[in-house]
This record gives sequence, structure tokens and C-alpha cells, in this order.
Amino acid sequence: MQVSAATSSIREEAFGQLGAAGGTGGAGLSSTDPRVLAARIIKVALSIIGTIFLVLVVYAGFLWMTAGGEEGKIETAKKLLYDGVIGLAIILSAYAITYFIFDVALKSSTGSGQQNQSNSTFCLQNPLDPSCTQ
Repeated sequence: MQVSAATSSIREEAFGQLGAAGGTGGAGLSSTDPRVLAARIIKVALSIIGTIFLVLVVYAGFLWMTAGGEEGKIETAKKLLYDGVIGLAIILSAYAITYFIFDVALKSSTGSGQQNQSNSTFCLQNPLDPSCTQ
């Protein structure tokens, strides 16, 4: 008596049921690379922080111009400008570090030294293919 763990009819039935449940769009999840998604999120966050810096500098300049010689307002404006420049340096450093890390990560994952992994497929693209044995 021969027992088979997964025959082609069982595979066809399973993927037929999955196709019926998920439809042609599957679960509707995006096929975007997670690294690209993370880079987009970081880019948006750094853009928002950069906008906050711009508003802070404009506000500090407005305070300084309308201080009318009052030392307290001038010192407040100077402190805001100083803190804003320090914040900008931190933002630019964070952007540079992020860019470097993602650049290295993308190059290492798609580098020329990568071996061909087409033989280690899990048959997700075409599960009914006769050569699919997994």
C-alpha cells in the first residue's frame, strides 16, 4: 500500500479553496518590499521633522525682528535658533545614517555575489506546476 503525503489532486483542491477564499487579489496585501516601505516611512517622518524645523526658525526670526530691543525676547529667539540648528544637524545626521544603512542593505541583498535561488522556490507562484515538489 502506497501512501502519498500530497498528491496533485490534493494540491489542486487546496489551492482551489485558497483561490476561492482570497480571490485573484489574495488577501489584498501590498507586494511592496518591506525595506522600501520602511524607507518611505522614515523619509516622511524626516520630512515632517524638517518642516517643524522650518517653522521654528521662522518663528524665532519673527520673535527677533519684533523684539524691539528687549533682551529677553532676543535671548529667546537666539535660543530657538540655536536649538533649531542643533535639531537640523541631528535630522541630517539621521537621514545620512538611514540612507547609508538602507543602501548597504539593498546592495547586500541584491548583490552580484548572490546565488541563484530559483531552485529553492516554494511553488507559490505556480503551485500547480508539475515540477513543484514541495
